[in-house]
Amino acid sequence: MLAGSIAGAVSAIGFLKLNKIFQDKLGLHDTCGVQFLHGFPGLLGGFTSVICCAASEYNLGGVAARAIVFAKVDKFSPAKQANINLAAMAITMGIAISSGFVAGFIASRLPHPKILFDDNPNFNHVEFGDDTDVYNIAHQHVQEVELKSSS
Repeated sequence: MLAGSIAGAVSAIGFLKLNKIFQDKLGLHDTCGVQFLHGFPGLLGGFTSVICCAASEYNLGGVAARAIVFAKVDKFSPAKQANINLAAMAITMGIAISSGFVAGFIASRLPHPKILFDDNPNFNHVEFGDDTDVYNIAHQHVQEVELKSSS
């Protein structure tokens, strides 16, 4: 519960306050807040799992208690499981960072729009307006079918 609460706070505070600092100081521009919604809370969860696995060696007294947490107690000790979790985090970070660099490199080579963060040029063919008539007609048909089938 504590780790989840901290992750939620990190996510919200990071998006509201740290996003601007990351953009100004580090040049990391995250329009969707992905690093604070998924990245940092995920790292916190990963480190929490490492700490919990390592601490279980001392907190879960006997082999029977550890067998409940670690199904294959004979193959993996809690310390080894902590190391496996840490290695998995390192691999995940390596993949995320390298694929982010590749995607950023490709995106930087594409033509840039004249006005950033404006989707209107992509939706010139779409007529925006009040869609409630279409919605009401579609749902009226559904309601008529339901009335006929219930009678």
